[in-house]
Amino acid sequence: MRGPRGRRRTTPLLGLALALTAGACGTRAEPGPAWLARWNGPATVSAQAVELPLERAAPEALRGAATGPVTLVLTGLKAETPSGATYNLFVGPSGPVRAATGDPGYVGALSLYDLAGRSEGADRVFPLPPQVRAALSAESGRPLVLTIVPRGGDGSPLVVTGARLVRQSQD
Repeated sequence: MRGPRGRRRTTPLLGLALALTAGACGTRAEPGPAWLARWNGPATVSAQAVELPLERAAPEALRGAATGPVTLVLTGLKAETPSGATYNLFVGPSGPVRAATGDPGYVGALSLYDLAGRSEGADRVFPLPPQVRAALSAESGRPLVLTIVPRGGDGSPLVVTGARLVRQSQD
Protein backbone atom coordinates (compact mmCIF):
# COMPACT_ATOMS: atom_id res chain seq x y z
CA MET A 1 0.00 0.00 0.00
CA ARG A 2 1.40 3.43 -0.90
CA GLY A 3 0.84 6.70 0.95
CA PRO A 4 0.27 10.16 -0.59
CA ARG A 5 4.02 10.70 -1.09
CA GLY A 6 4.61 7.35 -2.72
CA ARG A 7 6.06 5.77 0.42
CA ARG A 8 5.09 2.35 1.46
CA ARG A 9 2.57 2.36 4.35
CA THR A 10 2.15 -0.41 6.84
CA THR A 11 -1.30 -1.44 7.88
CA PRO A 12 -2.15 -1.36 11.58
CA LEU A 13 -2.30 -5.16 11.61
CA LEU A 14 1.19 -5.42 10.14
CA GLY A 15 2.48 -2.92 12.70
CA LEU A 16 0.97 -5.00 15.50
CA ALA A 17 2.56 -8.15 14.08
CA LEU A 18 5.95 -6.45 13.91
CA ALA A 19 5.65 -5.19 17.50
CA LEU A 20 4.67 -8.65 18.77
CA THR A 21 7.54 -10.26 16.85
CA ALA A 22 10.04 -7.76 18.26
CA GLY A 23 8.75 -8.46 21.78
CA ALA A 24 8.95 -12.22 21.28
CA CYS A 25 12.52 -11.96 19.99
CA GLY A 26 13.59 -10.01 23.03
CA THR A 27 14.55 -6.85 21.18
CA ARG A 28 12.32 -4.70 23.34
CA ALA A 29 13.25 -4.81 27.00
CA GLU A 30 10.43 -4.36 29.45
CA PRO A 31 11.39 -3.26 32.95
CA GLY A 32 10.73 -6.12 35.35
CA PRO A 33 10.85 -6.41 39.09
CA ALA A 34 14.37 -6.20 40.49
CA TRP A 35 15.39 -8.74 43.11
CA LEU A 36 16.71 -7.26 46.31
CA ALA A 37 17.86 -10.46 48.00
CA ARG A 38 17.74 -14.15 47.10
CA TRP A 39 18.49 -17.68 48.22
CA ASN A 40 18.97 -20.71 45.96
CA GLY A 41 18.37 -24.15 47.45
CA PRO A 42 17.01 -26.72 47.86
CA ALA A 43 16.22 -27.03 51.55
CA THR A 44 13.90 -29.36 53.43
CA VAL A 45 11.79 -28.14 56.34
CA SER A 46 10.38 -30.83 58.61
CA ALA A 47 10.00 -30.56 62.41
CA GLN A 48 12.53 -27.78 63.12
CA ALA A 49 12.74 -24.14 62.02
CA VAL A 50 15.12 -23.49 59.13
CA GLU A 51 17.04 -20.28 58.41
CA LEU A 52 17.85 -19.63 54.76
CA PRO A 53 20.55 -16.95 54.26
CA LEU A 54 19.50 -14.29 51.76
CA GLU A 55 22.17 -12.87 49.49
CA ARG A 56 21.66 -9.14 48.87
CA ALA A 57 21.80 -7.82 45.31
CA ALA A 58 23.96 -4.96 46.65
CA PRO A 59 24.81 -3.71 50.15
CA GLU A 60 22.30 -0.86 49.82
CA ALA A 61 19.64 -2.95 48.00
CA LEU A 62 17.09 -2.81 50.83
CA ARG A 63 17.46 0.87 51.78
CA GLY A 64 14.31 1.93 49.92
CA ALA A 65 12.25 -1.14 50.82
CA ALA A 66 9.92 0.90 53.02
CA THR A 67 8.85 3.18 50.17
CA GLY A 68 7.33 0.68 47.76
CA PRO A 69 5.80 -2.76 47.39
CA VAL A 70 8.17 -5.66 48.02
CA THR A 71 7.19 -9.31 47.86
CA LEU A 72 8.67 -12.57 49.07
CA VAL A 73 8.58 -15.16 46.27
CA LEU A 74 9.06 -18.82 47.25
CA THR A 75 9.79 -21.14 44.32
CA GLY A 76 9.74 -24.88 43.75
CA LEU A 77 7.59 -25.76 46.77
CA LYS A 78 6.85 -29.49 47.08
CA ALA A 79 5.40 -31.95 49.59
CA GLU A 80 4.92 -35.69 49.00
CA THR A 81 1.77 -36.22 51.05
CA PRO A 82 -0.94 -33.92 52.42
CA SER A 83 -0.20 -32.41 55.79
CA GLY A 84 -2.07 -30.26 58.24
CA ALA A 85 1.11 -28.28 58.84
CA THR A 86 1.44 -24.60 58.21
CA TYR A 87 4.73 -22.74 58.05
CA ASN A 88 5.20 -19.26 59.48
CA LEU A 89 7.53 -17.10 57.37
CA PHE A 90 9.83 -14.43 58.81
CA VAL A 91 12.33 -12.13 57.09
CA GLY A 92 14.95 -10.20 59.01
CA PRO A 93 18.42 -10.33 60.50
CA SER A 94 19.77 -13.66 61.71
CA GLY A 95 19.12 -14.26 65.38
CA PRO A 96 16.96 -16.23 67.79
CA VAL A 97 14.34 -18.39 66.10
CA ARG A 98 11.13 -16.48 65.66
CA ALA A 99 7.81 -18.09 66.40
CA ALA A 100 5.23 -15.41 67.17
CA THR A 101 3.09 -13.89 64.45
CA GLY A 102 3.50 -10.56 66.29
CA ASP A 103 7.24 -10.55 65.49
CA PRO A 104 8.21 -7.50 63.38
CA GLY A 105 9.65 -9.83 60.74
CA TYR A 106 6.47 -11.90 60.29
CA VAL A 107 5.49 -12.10 56.61
CA GLY A 108 2.70 -14.69 56.57
CA ALA A 109 1.83 -18.38 56.74
CA LEU A 110 2.20 -21.06 54.09
CA SER A 111 -0.16 -24.03 53.93
CA LEU A 112 0.54 -27.28 52.08
CA TYR A 113 -3.07 -28.21 51.30
CA ASP A 114 -2.63 -27.86 47.52
CA LEU A 115 1.06 -28.80 47.19
CA ALA A 116 0.93 -32.51 48.01
CA GLY A 117 1.75 -34.94 45.23
CA ARG A 118 2.61 -32.36 42.56
CA SER A 119 5.34 -33.49 40.18
CA GLU A 120 6.53 -29.91 39.59
CA GLY A 121 7.17 -27.37 42.31
CA ALA A 122 4.72 -24.59 43.00
CA ASP A 123 5.48 -20.90 43.60
CA ARG A 124 3.90 -18.66 46.23
CA VAL A 125 4.05 -14.88 46.59
CA PHE A 126 3.72 -12.99 49.89
CA PRO A 127 3.54 -9.18 49.99
CA LEU A 128 5.79 -7.88 52.75
CA PRO A 129 3.79 -5.98 55.38
CA PRO A 130 4.78 -2.33 55.99
CA GLN A 131 6.50 -3.11 59.33
CA VAL A 132 8.74 -5.72 57.64
CA ARG A 133 9.62 -3.35 54.79
CA ALA A 134 10.46 -0.60 57.30
CA ALA A 135 12.68 -2.94 59.34
CA LEU A 136 14.49 -4.14 56.21
CA SER A 137 15.01 -0.59 55.04
CA ALA A 138 16.69 0.24 58.37
CA GLU A 139 19.00 -2.80 58.23
CA SER A 140 22.47 -2.08 56.94
CA GLY A 141 24.82 -4.90 56.21
CA ARG A 142 23.67 -7.39 58.85
CA PRO A 143 23.13 -10.92 57.49
CA LEU A 144 19.55 -11.34 56.34
CA VAL A 145 17.61 -14.61 56.58
CA LEU A 146 14.28 -16.13 55.67
CA THR A 147 13.14 -18.23 58.62
CA ILE A 148 10.56 -20.96 58.03
CA VAL A 149 8.92 -22.25 61.22
CA PRO A 150 6.67 -25.36 61.03
CA ARG A 151 3.44 -25.19 63.03
CA GLY A 152 1.49 -28.36 63.79
CA GLY A 153 0.42 -31.11 61.44
CA ASP A 154 2.22 -34.21 60.32
CA GLY A 155 3.09 -35.75 57.00
CA SER A 156 5.84 -35.11 54.52
CA PRO A 157 8.36 -32.30 54.86
CA LEU A 158 8.27 -29.14 52.78
CA VAL A 159 10.91 -28.73 50.06
CA VAL A 160 11.84 -25.18 48.98
CA THR A 161 14.15 -24.61 46.01
CA GLY A 162 14.39 -20.82 45.99
CA ALA A 163 13.39 -17.53 47.60
CA ARG A 164 13.61 -13.91 46.43
CA LEU A 165 12.70 -10.51 47.78
CA VAL A 166 11.42 -8.61 44.78
CA ARG A 167 10.66 -4.91 44.37
CA GLN A 168 7.45 -4.47 42.41
CA SER A 169 7.13 -1.63 39.95
CA GLN A 170 4.65 1.07 40.91
CA ASP A 171 2.55 1.63 37.79
